[in-house]
Amino acid sequence: MALSNRPTPMRCFGNANAEVVQIMPMPAASDSLLHAQASSAVTQRVGPTVIARLRAFAWDLPVIAAWGVVAGIVGLVLQGFGGVRLSTPWALDITALLTMVLPVVLTFAYLEASSAHATWGKRRMRMRVMSADGADLGRGRSLLRSAVKFAPWQMGHTAVFHLLAGSTAVAFLILSLLAQALVVASVLVMALDGRHRALHDWVAGTQVVREES
Repeated sequence: MALSNRPTPMRCFGNANAEVVQIMPMPAASDSLLHAQASSAVTQRVGPTVIARLRAFAWDLPVIAAWGVVAGIVGLVLQGFGGVRLSTPWALDITALLTMVLPVVLTFAYLEASSAHATWGKRRMRMRVMSADGADLGRGRSLLRSAVKFAPWQMGHTAVFHLLAGSTAVAFLILSLLAQALVVASVLVMALDGRHRALHDWVAGTQVVREES
């Protein structure tokens, strides 16, 4: 009687599906393991240096300047044709927020949540933004990152407009100092952090990585 090399499937307690369970592979567990290993590799990557991050931001300054031009044009139109007087600190502050700061925040958030996950400056420096756990950057997290990043800028606007108008309120002086302190703290955190994450990266749970060649 010839012996067959075909493996004999085991059946457990008369379960007809036991043969299929033992022969078929389990891709779900394998895929989960591979994903965990990839995420671990990403989270252990050291991000670009402080100088590289600042250079990328410098390349983004023309985008910010363009929105500044738009804000200036809107202000001229409102005062020249709309009859709106932007003479109070709050009027100037709100106008700057709506025509410059908010558009910049939304522009950066949109670009970093796009398929490139990078602003123009970051793309030029071959960087991209992703979640700290290695996942793609969603719109909500991207918006939070940009809002925290440019919050000191808006705080500075509010303080400067009132101080230049002659306000002696201590609150605006404190607000100005706090805005500057946040910028310095963000740079220091980026320099000391093992993955070179800035303050807004910590808050939003993100990191900046270099594009792999």
